[in-house]
Formats: sequence, structure tokens, C-alpha cells
Amino acid sequence: MIPQFKEIQIQALKELGKGAIMRAKDLRESLAEHFQLTEDERNALYPSGNGELFLGRIVWSLSHLFIAGLVEKPQRGDYKINERGLSMLSSCTDEQINEFIRGEVNAKTSTKDFKGKNVNNASSHMGNDDERTPEEEFADSYNRIKQNVQSQILTTILSKKPQEFERLVVKLLQAMGYGGEVKNSGVVTQLSNDGGIDGIIKEDILGFNHISIQAKRYALDRKVTRNEVQSIEFYD
Repeated sequence: MIPQFKEIQIQALKELGKGAIMRAKDLRESLAEHFQLTEDERNALYPSGNGELFLGRIVWSLSHLFIAGLVEKPQRGDYKINERGLSMLSSCTDEQINEFIRGEVNAKTSTKDFKGKNVNNASSHMGNDDERTPEEEFADSYNRIKQNVQSQILTTILSKKPQEFERLVVKLLQAMGYGGEVKNSGVVTQLSNDGGIDGIIKEDILGFNHISIQAKRYALDRKVTRNEVQSIEFYD
């Protein structure tokens, strides 16, 4: 299982304790071996596909170490353990170091409200107790919004009258490129005597080449089956 970024902090600090200046990607292999990650876990991506999940968690663990004042950044993207970091590694337990990091991060990423009280800076997400990185929180929010929008779209589609649904299917196929540049290429047939055809998309100006459409829909809990699709007969 891929460790949370707060679980990576101590081992990342120990790796930096060997003295080398390192970047997040330099720590990737040694940390993956320490946590006994599989090849799939090492290469797992964020749901959005934008970056590696494990590497992203290493980056945020290093950010916490830097905010806590246990490592330095000689230049952007580089990390080097400092005297305080070395001292804590030699004199403190892992739990004590984690507690110190938590306190420092909370203190340095909080702001004052108008009454002078400390409040967490919601924009930074650095001082909360959530085990996810900001990227993971964003991905989760995106997925929830996406699922909600999909549900609303399906509900709207299922609520449409038959001819409105057929018109929607024709417009969708046109938006996908069918019919090309032919003007008024999509047509919804009359409800009666349509010969099983709900819509037609002309592929050329004269209409010799065309796509016949059968639009079917049931309910969310009932799908159109393969047999029902294959049993459809079109009549010119």
C-alpha cells in the first residue's frame, strides 16, 4: 500500500541524513524499497493522470520537513538536512519528530482571524490532519463534482419526451462530426410510420449517403441489451 505523505516524512529525513543534497525524484527508489511498494504502486497515477501519486506524496513530505525547519533548500527543488534535523534524528523518537513537525506546520501555516485567534489557512491545506495531499483532495472533489454532473445529465435525458430524446441523439452525433459540413444534415423522423428509424444524418449534400439512427432508452437500472440492438430492423 502506498504510504500517506505524513508516513513518508521520517524515512525521507533519514535518507537526507546521509548527507547528500537530493530532489524528490532522487528519493523515489530508496523510499519505494523501504515501503516495499510493488511496481504498480510505484507507478500509480493520480485519478486525473497528472503525475505519480507516490512521488507527489514524497514532495509534500519534503515540504513539511522544510516548513518544520528540519531541512534546507539550497535551490529550488533541492533538499538538504540541517543541524536541527540531524540533532532530532539522533536524539528523538520517530513519534517525537512527527509531533514536532505537526506542531511547527500548524503554527507556521495558520493565520489570525479578526479576533486574534489562530485559524488554519484553508488555502494551504498544510496544517490540517487530513492524510491526503492537496492534489488528492482536489482530485476527490473533481470526481464528486463529475459524478454529480453525470447524474444530473442522465436524469435530464431520461425525463425528456421520446421525440426530444431522439433530437438530442441526432444533435450529439452531429457534434461528434457525423454529417460534416452538410447544412441541416440531421433529421428526426415522424413518430408514426418511421420504419424503425428515429433519425437520419446525411453524409453528403445530395443525401445518397446517410446514417440511419435508432434511439432507445429505458431507465437507469435497465440497460439496452445487445439482443435488443441486434433485433432492430430498418426499412427504407
